[in-house]
Amino acid sequence: MGLPVTHWSAPLLGEHVRSQGIEISDRSVARILQDADLQPHRQQMYLTSHDDEFREKRDDVLRVYYETPKNEHIVCVDEKTGMQALERRYADIPMAAGQPVRREFEYVRHGTLCWMGAIDVRGGKPFGFTSQGHDSDTFIELLDVIDVVYPPGRGHIIMDNLSAHDTPDVNEWFDEHPRWTRHFTPKHASWLNQIECWFSILARHVLARGSYAHGRCPRGSAAVCTRGRRACARCSTRRADGPSAAGGAGRPLGVRCFSRSGLSGPSCPGTGTFTGNAQARVPSRCSS
Repeated sequence: MGLPVTHWSAPLLGEHVRSQGIEISDRSVARILQDADLQPHRQQMYLTSHDDEFREKRDDVLRVYYETPKNEHIVCVDEKTGMQALERRYADIPMAAGQPVRREFEYVRHGTLCWMGAIDVRGGKPFGFTSQGHDSDTFIELLDVIDVVYPPGRGHIIMDNLSAHDTPDVNEWFDEHPRWTRHFTPKHASWLNQIECWFSILARHVLARGSYAHGRCPRGSAAVCTRGRRACARCSTRRADGPSAAGGAGRPLGVRCFSRSGLSGPSCPGTGTFTGNAQARVPSRCSS
């Protein structure tokens, strides 16, 4: 329209139309837009995938979700990078009747962490550990954790196309652990990875309003939310009918957590107990 406006509203459109010599009220403009089902004040984003194997990868991931036998594990993995440890300069003012919580605008940065995360698709159980980085070696540590906490049997690991997921060391890991099959989501199609739902909830319900004093970090809040209340993820806790269920067929999948000394907690996504050998193999950085 020749005007430097990128976010239109009914009043702005009305003002422009009137400048063209047409008498019309803002309300009439709004009604015309509504009748035509036009919303110039809204915008939606889309992303074009340039993956030549988009359909093949998409169908492969969907087949894992829908056609995998019940006695095989399904795990989605990813890294949640850039978890900021922000500390508010002044304490929040608690809410009162008719008054929401008030928060100081200024904050101090205390660095960032990465959450190396995994989620058991059938049980809706997230688990993982924090790290300073997310390179290939760190990703292999996450794979080691997954291999330890799941009982014998075939499994499927779904991941995106991050370069750290497809290095010679990672490829060697999968060669040495043939019970696990790797599945890549298409490029620019992270919405096919179920762990993204958990990351979104973790960010909105746990990290977004956190205030972390110097020397602390989001690690504790993320791990407590992950370990203590899986319902926070709003995942439907399904029951496993195959041998991967804790304690036998038809029992609910358990929960698991990490401690600095190794693994602890009542159970992991697929089993009911941990062995001493399993604890010895878990990276020492796994913590809750």
